[in-house]
Amino acid sequence: EIEIPQSSYFEGSHGDIEMSLDGQFLYHREGNSSQSNLLKLDISKDGQMVIVNKYSYIGYGLPLLVLSENGEILFCNNIVFDKNLNIISRFSQNEHIYSTSYSGKYAIGMKEIYNIDNFSVVKSVPAKYKSGLFVNDSLVILLWSHKSKYEHYKTKIYFYQFQ
Repeated sequence: EIEIPQSSYFEGSHGDIEMSLDGQFLYHREGNSSQSNLLKLDISKDGQMVIVNKYSYIGYGLPLLVLSENGEILFCNNIVFDKNLNIISRFSQNEHIYSTSYSGKYAIGMKEIYNIDNFSVVKSVPAKYKSGLFVNDSLVILLWSHKSKYEHYKTKIYFYQFQ
C-alpha cells in the first residue's frame, strides 16, 4: 500500500489516469485540448510526484488512457506507447482503445478487435457497444445499450467469440 501525504499533489488538467502494476508510476493523459500531454509520474519518492517522462501535445480526442493488463502497453488517442512513452504504432485517426486482454495480445476499439503483435484487425465488433471486457484471448463480453424514441434504455450483454 502506498501512502501519499495530504500535502503531495500534482496539478494538471482533467483527463484519465492509470497506475503501473508495481505501483511506482502513475500515467496521466491530460484533458481534451491541442496542448494536452501524456505524463509518466514517479510516485514512489516519499509521497512526491515527479515527472519522469512526457509525450507533448497528445492533442484532441477522447480523454481516455488504457494500460494493457500486462502493464507493458499504453493506448492514448490513436497512439500506442510502451511503458516508457515511446511510440510503438498508430491506429487510424478515429480509433480509441477501450480494453485489452490480460496477455496484452488483443485490444478492443470502437469498431474492431485488434491483434497488438502486428496491429491487424482480428474481427469487427458486431454492434455499437458501450463497454467491452476480455474473458480470454478468444472471448469478449460486450455491453450494448439502446433507447428508441418511446422506450427506456434496453441493455444487452453479448458473449462474442472473436477467434
